[in-house]
Amino acid sequence: MVITQDTRITDTVQLPGAASIIRSVMEQDVISKRDGIVHIDVKSSSRNEYVDYIESPVPIVSTRLQQLLLLYDANLFFKPVALLDQENQRQEMYWLLIPDRIDCLSEASEFYPNKTLKHLVIDIAKIGSSKFFQVDGLLETVIVIRLDVAESMLRRGFTGYRLQRVDSHDCLTEQASIIGRDY
Repeated sequence: MVITQDTRITDTVQLPGAASIIRSVMEQDVISKRDGIVHIDVKSSSRNEYVDYIESPVPIVSTRLQQLLLLYDANLFFKPVALLDQENQRQEMYWLLIPDRIDCLSEASEFYPNKTLKHLVIDIAKIGSSKFFQVDGLLETVIVIRLDVAESMLRRGFTGYRLQRVDSHDCLTEQASIIGRDY
């Protein structure tokens, strides 16, 4: 399942400038990534909705969602993030999730002339036991979660995300299949 932020929620907290802050965190070495809390100012609004999944440009997840993801993969890398609303004097603790990148694109994937993704097909033989990962080799960021994780998220009422099925191809058996469905 591809997970994306649910754009139907109009009052989702906005993180202006988060991309440059996150980019600087990503450029640090792994040891220093683990140290300290990242502070991100949010766009102040009394109507801000602090959803469980924020896509900016990599996932930022609530503590509750972080705990669930760790149940499925204890090796996921998280960095603490404090979302600060200075005007409303509110601070929320979130977690920057830096997923493993897996080169799992199938040759059946389709691209537009500008090399952006038109239709994603993943090779399930290359995924292994990964439950939450970023598809490597794309211009855009595409995060994939396994069906069991998606079902667990749905049962627990997490907010702020949408799930979309992913076409998959098992190169070992040369059979195409569909994993998951639209939610």
